[in-house]
Amino acid sequence: RYAPDSSVRDFLAIRATNVAAYPLAALMGLTIWFPLVWLLNVIVARYPMPESGLVDSLSASSPTRWLAVLFIGLIGPIAEEVLCRGALVRPLLARAVVQSPFSFASPDPAEHAVPLPPGGRPRAYWEVAFISATLFTWLHMQWQLFPVLFVVAVALGALRVASASLIPGVLLHVAFNGTAIALTILRPEREVIPPLWAGGGLGVSVIVGALLILVLRSGPAARARQIELAFDRRSSSSP
Repeated sequence: RYAPDSSVRDFLAIRATNVAAYPLAALMGLTIWFPLVWLLNVIVARYPMPESGLVDSLSASSPTRWLAVLFIGLIGPIAEEVLCRGALVRPLLARAVVQSPFSFASPDPAEHAVPLPPGGRPRAYWEVAFISATLFTWLHMQWQLFPVLFVVAVALGALRVASASLIPGVLLHVAFNGTAIALTILRPEREVIPPLWAGGGLGVSVIVGALLILVLRSGPAARARQIELAFDRRSSSSP
């Protein structure tokens, strides 16, 4: 099923999109960290959560610290994106281009003969982005993190469907985690994000988000979406 003749790269959406999306996605990951962690500080001040041993390892001896940096800053974000915005998205998209993923009814084979709009079902990709964001949030278990992680996951899902590529989301995720690592190591005495930092990060994030919207309406991103749509059409009609 799901276009078995296609490559793993197609399946995971490891494809080029507008190159301007790459630095903008990384910048979004860096700037959005400040307002979201400020929000987390507010939540944790009222509802404390257990200390994370993995985060504590950033203050440990050098070998342990660098292993934690590698896992938190690179391996973890890549693995989560491959799973949540790659492998889990593909079957959902293959279904969503012809039928809502929220429907429990089996797709009618006759529907495959009905011409779809050029972009498939208009809401298909955003439905899938919402589902992937929900799954990503619940994977992290600690409920205090849910509001922050859901915002990040929605941004990652929107970036994934708008760019038709996994790469910008990986860069955003790595930059988000990398900001946490850098401040933990360089400013260990600062446990709370100042409101001014949070406000500045939010303002820059809004500007970067607007630029990303413009960039992802461009020709290269549109071509990437057409490639993905063709893949999803093949997937949804595979026996």
